Amino acid sequence: MKRIVFLGSSVTYGSAAGGVSFADIVCEKNGYEMVKEAVSGTTLVDDDDLSYVSRLKRLNTDRADLFICQLSTNDAACQKPLGTVSAGRDKDGFDVKTVAGAIEYIISYASEKWGCPIAFYTGTRFDSAPYAEMVELLKEISKKWGTEIINLWDEPSFNAVSPEDHGRYMADPVHPTLTGYRDWWTPYIDRAIKDIFLKNREYIHTVQYYETDKMGITHHSNYIRWMEEARVDFLDCIGWDYAKLEEAGIVSPVLGISCDYRKSTTFSDKISIRVTVKEFKGVKLFLEYDMKNEKGETVCIGTSSHAFLNAEGRPVRLKTEHPGLYELLMRLAVNE
Repeated sequence: MKRIVFLGSSVTYGSAAGGVSFADIVCEKNGYEMVKEAVSGTTLVDDDDLSYVSRLKRLNTDRADLFICQLSTNDAACQKPLGTVSAGRDKDGFDVKTVAGAIEYIISYASEKWGCPIAFYTGTRFDSAPYAEMVELLKEISKKWGTEIINLWDEPSFNAVSPEDHGRYMADPVHPTLTGYRDWWTPYIDRAIKDIFLKNREYIHTVQYYETDKMGITHHSNYIRWMEEARVDFLDCIGWDYAKLEEAGIVSPVLGISCDYRKSTTFSDKISIRVTVKEFKGVKLFLEYDMKNEKGETVCIGTSSHAFLNAEGRPVRLKTEHPGLYELLMRLAVNE
């Protein structure tokens, strides 16, 4: 069972919905184990023993598969100092009396303690210039650390909601109602969480004896086979395995492939392979394969590029012909 640790204040708690928030609904729906550390009226900035930083340090859970932290509106309302993104990564070097320092401390602490994916979520739009500045700061920090943002603030579909629906969904500019959590916030956040798990999924290959050479080292050609194994697993996990692609009349040939070998591997080594959609803009798909040994050392970085063609060998316009696959790949893509 996957365990998700949530850290936040009143929105994470569900103060306008009887203590039920999206966290409860998502975890119940998907069978995730929930650890919800949420206290209303608290801030990221470490001003007292109820701050996000203080409560995180006291949180007694030994494992997390995903850590999700709220970008607190209380810091904006209380006009806490914004601060700036630091150059370092040592958690003891961050100024936790600023929003930037507190966020970076939380990321560093959670990464060191659990080694799991980390995401921050924002609130939906309301009239607050200080919170808007916090969202922009979070983007900058996320770029530095490679963390995820579940960004309700900038999401077009959230900003396009009618005044009538907004009145049903929100008890006030900040806090959702139970209906708002269930019908508005949860579907988006649920999908975002599933995407994060997909991005961080690892395929495990155990090096076989026949894959090694006379020196006992894995022959270089096998890494390309492992990339295919991981790619097949990735497609299966996103719900578009090769059988489904072929049923839809799609073939996806390999256009190019490369391997950058970093360390040797030997018989019985367990190699974890994480597949990332490095780029997808509708026509070509570029994948990256980060292969690590059991010590966490990178042994190989692979890349492959792919097209989507029909039975006649002509490009398939996924955006119009298969919008579900198109939207999924666009969400998963890094597109640097």
